[in-house]
Amino acid sequence: MPTSTDLVTDLPADFEVFGQAVATSMADLLGGTTGQVLSKTSNTDMDFTWVAQDDSNAIQNAIVDAKGDLIGATAADTPARLAVGTNGQVLTADSAEATGIKWATAASGLTLIQTATPSATATVNFNNCFSATCQNYLVIVNVTGTSAQDITLRLRASGTDATTNYTRQLFRADGAGLTGAKTSPGYWDSGATRTSGRSFNLINIASPFEAAETSYFANAQDPNTGAVVDIRCGQNTNATSYDGLSVYITAGTMTGTIRVYGVQNS
Repeated sequence: MPTSTDLVTDLPADFEVFGQAVATSMADLLGGTTGQVLSKTSNTDMDFTWVAQDDSNAIQNAIVDAKGDLIGATAADTPARLAVGTNGQVLTADSAEATGIKWATAASGLTLIQTATPSATATVNFNNCFSATCQNYLVIVNVTGTSAQDITLRLRASGTDATTNYTRQLFRADGAGLTGAKTSPGYWDSGATRTSGRSFNLINIASPFEAAETSYFANAQDPNTGAVVDIRCGQNTNATSYDGLSVYITAGTMTGTIRVYGVQNS
């Protein structure tokens, strides 16, 4: 470049020399397209590049595509999508899964499977409430009857009640002592309904979905006497895989709530 004391200058040559001293890496700042952002390419000064906002080194927006999706990793620096599970499931570590985690049914406790609210109804059918997910089940019957009648149950397979090979042992305790009886009535029973207020029956069913003998155990207070405790147990010896049950009253109708819970296998 000419100085202030130069009288004669060669401007084209002077500017050519000046241009050689300019860092050409500044050219990296030129260009780019709408929506891109400037990214550092290396540790070298002025070494930049234009990239899309979804940088390949960042978690991409497209990796999730539904409500509840989570981001896991299949390996070092390798994010992956884990789709949301179903209602009631919990997140569980599992080294056999690609991301090392999965959604699964809780390993312990009770899971509400189905609820029915009969209103002046004699029979309630529960279909597809038993499965391989749980081995054992708890049925809670809380109803009022039009008369003091027994709550009875039958196992079901593909929407049809089983009516044979039931046995039932009854133990009843009251102020007069303990009595018992064994019968084969073609159903199980769990205690009487109440004509005012609600009865409360707990019925445990063991392994109904297995193609083998199924057992039950029920306990209830006779709500119409107030001083009688019923304990009932029995089997169904059919080698059948049952997927449901019927709950019905031996006479009249019932109103209230019946719930079926799965007991986790733990």
